Amino acid sequence: MRATSGKRGLRDRIIPLFLLSAAVSVVNILFLPIIFYVPFQAVFELSNEQMGSLLAAYASLAVPGYVVGGWLCDKFSSKTLVTTSVLSTSLLGFWMSTIPSYNTLLFIFFLMSITLGLFLWSAQIKCLRMLGDNTEQGRIFGYSMAIDGIISAGFCLGLAYLIGENIDTVAGFRTVILGFSGFFFLVGLGLFFFYDNKKYGTSSSDDSERITFKSLWNAAKMPVTWIIAMISFGVYVESTALSYMSPYLNAAYGMPVVWTTAFAAIVRYGIKILAAPIGGLIRDKIGRTAPLVYSTVTPALLIIIILSFIPRDHKYLILVISLIFLAIFISRLSYTAANMPLAELKAPLALAGTITGLALMFGYCSDLFLPKLIGHFLDMYGVSGYNYVFGIMVIGMMIMLTGVFWLNYESKKLIAREKSEHVQQEDLQANTNAI
Repeated sequence: MRATSGKRGLRDRIIPLFLLSAAVSVVNILFLPIIFYVPFQAVFELSNEQMGSLLAAYASLAVPGYVVGGWLCDKFSSKTLVTTSVLSTSLLGFWMSTIPSYNTLLFIFFLMSITLGLFLWSAQIKCLRMLGDNTEQGRIFGYSMAIDGIISAGFCLGLAYLIGENIDTVAGFRTVILGFSGFFFLVGLGLFFFYDNKKYGTSSSDDSERITFKSLWNAAKMPVTWIIAMISFGVYVESTALSYMSPYLNAAYGMPVVWTTAFAAIVRYGIKILAAPIGGLIRDKIGRTAPLVYSTVTPALLIIIILSFIPRDHKYLILVISLIFLAIFISRLSYTAANMPLAELKAPLALAGTITGLALMFGYCSDLFLPKLIGHFLDMYGVSGYNYVFGIMVIGMMIMLTGVFWLNYESKKLIAREKSEHVQQEDLQANTNAI
């Protein structure tokens, strides 16, 4: 039975919300070369382009696999898929802790395209979607991002503090990898033993709603699929480029390595602990996604443009850090936008996984080329290569705004159609009563 929504809040759903949020945090293992960019590069002795190639190896199967993953979570138990993802990704993390060769590392990241791309994303989003109705989606996804942020930032900052200057040594960084892998293995066990699969409706659909491959065609015909894809693509392009701010501060402003790790953790996870739930509450209060995105992404975009013109001198380090934090906080207020169209446009719940999977295939396809392209720019142009990174961030934000504009248009069409149908029903009822 699906969890009922209402005015009592989410207290009765806090356990599944916590477990699902902790589960998605397992992607920290995939994002180790992003969060710990400088020490990861030093320990594994990689060029910037090779660093980007790791995510490209993941994306090679993960991007087309999102569609299959969406279909799988509509066909089978979402709990089983999420649990399998967390446990298997943790095992790959243990393998990575042996500090293997570059080719072996590429293979590990390729295997994560199965454990994460196929099993995790669509299933986890569908599980969260089923915890409440449209009036609660902002809070559900906002709180989920906050929980994810607390777990991820806590681990990143805690490990960086404990290991200190040894973080860019083999022994120090092996401790980082083992810490993440061990914790998420326990999370996977927690999901297996303590998550109530039936209570929250995360089992496969009823027989009347069995998904076939025809579902892909039905999902492809829906505007909601391409709206999610466009918003996700914009968010992910901007987020990928933003992750390079950590090595940027090291290369352009002389920030110490251990500080870059703390900075990356705060940027990627710490800020959204507050921003995501606040943005979710604002979105639910407004009842629509577009006004929130317009009023947050636009000023953040302007700040990013300003950042690109600040001189690269160590005396501007504090100013640059402050502006980056401000831009990220403002933009993170609306980072739940990509998850809102499913409920806002009232997409069929039976197709939720298929729609999400198809949308994510296009939304996350930048992993196939963008990290490697940015790495190429940095290897070729050095610090000047970051000019391209700022330009990519701006492009991502513009794409996101375009997707939200389309969402706003479709949302108004839906509201008008529902009002028209309501008036017709009232007229029909009035005529029936008159007869």
